[in-house]
Amino acid sequence: MKKRLYSIAGLMLFSALTGCTTKGPNETNVQTKGFQVNALNDGQVAPNYVAQTATDNSRANSVGSSQAEFNSLATKVSEGAQIQATATNASPRLLSPTDHSLMLVDHQPQMAFATKSHSLETIRNNVAGVAKSAKLFGVPTLLTTVASKTFSGPIFPEIKAVFPDQAPIDRTTMNAWEDQRVVDKVKSFGKKKIVIAGLWTEVCVVDPVLSAIDAGYKVYFISDACGGVSQEAHEMAIQRMIQAGAVPITWLQYLLEMQRDWANQKTYNDVLTIAKDHGGAYGLGVIYANEMFGGKEGH
Repeated sequence: MKKRLYSIAGLMLFSALTGCTTKGPNETNVQTKGFQVNALNDGQVAPNYVAQTATDNSRANSVGSSQAEFNSLATKVSEGAQIQATATNASPRLLSPTDHSLMLVDHQPQMAFATKSHSLETIRNNVAGVAKSAKLFGVPTLLTTVASKTFSGPIFPEIKAVFPDQAPIDRTTMNAWEDQRVVDKVKSFGKKKIVIAGLWTEVCVVDPVLSAIDAGYKVYFISDACGGVSQEAHEMAIQRMIQAGAVPITWLQYLLEMQRDWANQKTYNDVLTIAKDHGGAYGLGVIYANEMFGGKEGH
């Protein structure tokens, strides 16, 4: 009787942590060994980058890590992966890996210092999740900074690690859309949807969002990978963008909206690894389900 109660309690906890999950065929046990681990015990690099220790959303991905480790991690993320659409009734309002581009704006130290709507640890964690998600699914990504050499500092190391060979477009304009290089780059992607995140929400995100809408783009913004100088500033900026027709999403929503179907095995393991590394309680639930029950998403 006691064993049965323990089993029921374990299953209840599994359901609470992982949401509506069913069993899937191909996820392998992931060994989480310390921070930013990228090799197995025998020194061989894993085929997909090895999961970092899942703790919670508040840890900063870069603290205590070297640039070499970041670069090693980034090279293990799958590039240009394509999913097979299995649902014929999905709304066209949903994002897919092939219908949009991503723009990350001014994730830099000087901007981060004054951000008060979110903790810096949260912003760094979430934007790392966004960058890895875009890289995994082959989403064309534009990086841009403002006065990086003279005032605001370099782009966050979490982003640089995922896109080590991409130099951000460095601007003087507060509105990235007023720099013609940015507009030309977005046009070159050939996508009519664009997803934007940046610092601060009320200036460097609102401005290009409104400008892109008026230029004919369908615009989404990742609210928890943005931040303002106050909670009110962040929230008023969100209201202004929504009123103009922009669509708010969160970083984990962005990742899972592109995966869409757990039967898409080409990206399955890497999606769960990103969730384990950056998904807070959900990521911990994935680890728990895998270790305790061999639980896997989808079948």
